[in-house]
Amino acid sequence: MFIISLICLIFTLNSSNNTIINAILYAVLIISIECSIILIINPKLSASLFIHDKPVKFTITTFIVIIVAISTIALFKINTNIPILALSILGIILSIIAFIRKNKLSEEINKKGLLMDNKEEITDHNSRIIYLIIILGILGIVARILPPYHQSFGWMVPGAFFICLIPGYLIINTIYPKKDDLAPLGRMGIAVGLSLFISAIIGLFFNPVNGVMLDWIMIIMIIISLIIVLPIFIKKTRYVNSKFFNKKLEYLLIIGVILTIILMAISGTLINNNSLTTNGNTTFQISGVNGTPGEDNYYNLTAGEKQNLKISTTNLENKVTNYTIKVVSRNETNSSEISEYHFELKNNETKEIEENLTMTSGKKDVQFILYKDGNETAYKIKHLYANVNE
Repeated sequence: MFIISLICLIFTLNSSNNTIINAILYAVLIISIECSIILIINPKLSASLFIHDKPVKFTITTFIVIIVAISTIALFKINTNIPILALSILGIILSIIAFIRKNKLSEEINKKGLLMDNKEEITDHNSRIIYLIIILGILGIVARILPPYHQSFGWMVPGAFFICLIPGYLIINTIYPKKDDLAPLGRMGIAVGLSLFISAIIGLFFNPVNGVMLDWIMIIMIIISLIIVLPIFIKKTRYVNSKFFNKKLEYLLIIGVILTIILMAISGTLINNNSLTTNGNTTFQISGVNGTPGEDNYYNLTAGEKQNLKISTTNLENKVTNYTIKVVSRNETNSSEISEYHFELKNNETKEIEENLTMTSGKKDVQFILYKDGNETAYKIKHLYANVNE
């Protein structure tokens, strides 16, 4: 799975947005991530054994995923470079975690031999809970921060878990780790109440500055849970026998992880190619003019004077965009092209061009014309009105 994700990452960084290739990469990554999550949750399984035992199910699942991916990309004309890049990185991370998890299990079996069924079930369950919490936390941060997913609602699933349950669950099970210490219903009730209390405190603390924002409360709760509470929980409960575990919580976390990935894959991709692209823009600025314009917006300049200008272009179109800039001098009788530039910018990338103009006498309008993606109609125009005297 690591090699598959790495190959997909390389293809994405060097691809030319080929629809068929991107659809295949998209489908392969979804299946690879699914297999990695299965191995993380239960390292005793293997992908080859699953394929061998369930060839029909695996073939049908693969076929459906590929068909859905190709149909979605073709129907919405989706540019999947950003989602595939994000999924590739996620696949690499999950495959590394699955590899470490499987090696750790092998070492434990080699050192201790086979464990009793009941004890092994409890140990595996608690380990799965921990890994599911880590995965859900990573997905929550990615869904809130990484474009284009930060514009979707994919973060709400991990947000609900971390705001309402997970921190309190870890704290209460650190204090009362044994299953006989508290009744299951009372334990979960305290976990929910404690999590909501911590969330409320964080909300009140940040309210005077930015107002109550659930997404940022979620991020803070994830950081607290993964960096502070979870390590303490692991340390305090490592050698405790008859630990409490809730099988239903494990199922809920699995559903949460799968649902988050689906929401990120669907809503994030659609937003990237509809809302973001539609509302995108390009920042186009001219700076470095020596002098102050008069009431008629004309600069009074001297013939032979050099103007060292800077043309700055920033791509905020949420996609790779090709630009053309033409610098044209116009007066009452004619016009002449001074220079022309062609370049390509990735999203959020900036291009700065030095333009050195030597002014000639006369009243003129120096125009900086920006064209986008080969369109012959000007996208933006900036003017330098100049009254040049001898």
